[in-house]
Amino acid sequence: MLGRKLSLANVALACCVVGLLGFFDLLPLDPSHPHFALSLLSSSRQETPLCEPYSSFGHLSVSPEMHSNRWHPLRESCHSPALMASFIRAAHAAQPPTNKDALSNVQDGEVGPDGRPWEDVEWARNRTLLVLGDSVHRLNVRYFCNMLGEPFHWIPWEHKWSPPEPPTPEPLVDPSTPAGEPLPAAAAAAHGHHPFQNPPHAKRAANIEDHMAHFCYIPGLDFLIMQVFHYGMDEENYWVHKPSYTPPSTYEDRLSMLTVPYMAKATSELGPIGARLASAPELILLSSSFWDSARYARIDVETGAPTDSDLTAERLQWYRGRVREVLVNTKRAFPQSSISWVTGHYPSAGDLKLEWFLRGADAKATNQRPSLYLNRLWQIDNAARSAILDPLPANLTRPDADVVRQTRINEWGTLMLGQAKHMFDGMHQALLPGGYLWADMMLYEMRHAVLHGQR
Repeated sequence: MLGRKLSLANVALACCVVGLLGFFDLLPLDPSHPHFALSLLSSSRQETPLCEPYSSFGHLSVSPEMHSNRWHPLRESCHSPALMASFIRAAHAAQPPTNKDALSNVQDGEVGPDGRPWEDVEWARNRTLLVLGDSVHRLNVRYFCNMLGEPFHWIPWEHKWSPPEPPTPEPLVDPSTPAGEPLPAAAAAAHGHHPFQNPPHAKRAANIEDHMAHFCYIPGLDFLIMQVFHYGMDEENYWVHKPSYTPPSTYEDRLSMLTVPYMAKATSELGPIGARLASAPELILLSSSFWDSARYARIDVETGAPTDSDLTAERLQWYRGRVREVLVNTKRAFPQSSISWVTGHYPSAGDLKLEWFLRGADAKATNQRPSLYLNRLWQIDNAARSAILDPLPANLTRPDADVVRQTRINEWGTLMLGQAKHMFDGMHQALLPGGYLWADMMLYEMRHAVLHGQR
């Protein structure tokens, strides 16, 4: 009788294991991963999920009161820590801000703005964040600096941290065109687009600064943020004819020729002790979506294809593989760093014009220009998630597979869904709630990187 009971128990246990494996098939088996606790895309249930606030179902509070713009999980036992308010408080207590009219000041008291004890942010001292992304995340870094009352610095080619300006490469043949023919620029002109109106070495637009690197330093906590722009997952020097283009083109070239030299100089010089910790950068926030969607849209315009159709399976499979390559190459450049992939946000339908990525923002309000449609941005986001969370291909080496598995997903873009009326312009988020939410979430990821690393 006892044996029969044990047998039935074993069967029940096996069924439970099979059920759990089915649920976790799309999730990494790493309890430190934000999607271990609860996936925003999952309808499955866990009785006692871990508290990962930014991967939990909840709502975003939007308020003119700066420190009230926070994500609130619906589960009462889980809350998002008020890290940005605590960070500002600690930084200003240690050293007054450079700008006495800092955007954000914290009223000291026994508890923080969330009614809870202040968070200990000593783990942030002498830490370094590297942000690799487009103008959306450049603006988030600028907002962070403004809230702290510290300057947001541009790194021109003449800066002491900058390497020499590399030559502008020639655009490669786009394999999506028939028989490997060059991209038909005449077709773009027929649609009102003139992406090749300036030769690569012509005088660039005044907004060249936008595609360069920037940094921000918070002396009170010896905290450094380095932001380096990139042109998405492109491998073909696709954007060299854009007036504001700055070389090099591909993500890997910008990583090796710009980012690594910037970080080597900055980490060896900046700080009261003259150097950053050997672990710098402790965290890398990596993102890509708008430039990728724009590249597909431009190809479609030039070949007469619709720009609002769903992306093909071939494009999405290529993108999945490319995301994994970029993650692996980033880890090779900075093996000591934790990496978080930041999800893209969704501007209101029709507001994000392709013209942003062809001639620049001067024509962003032209209604005749095709938009970057939300269905494609959603598909690109899903392809990136799949690259990280789905079972990995067998041809990945064990070290490379570990890099992908250890990558966390930062849900900033997902949590901004529905906030289109709180925009700075048709593409970029406003400070509230977007910039403040990004800061809270960035510090949450940095704390995880410092205290837990990638495990």
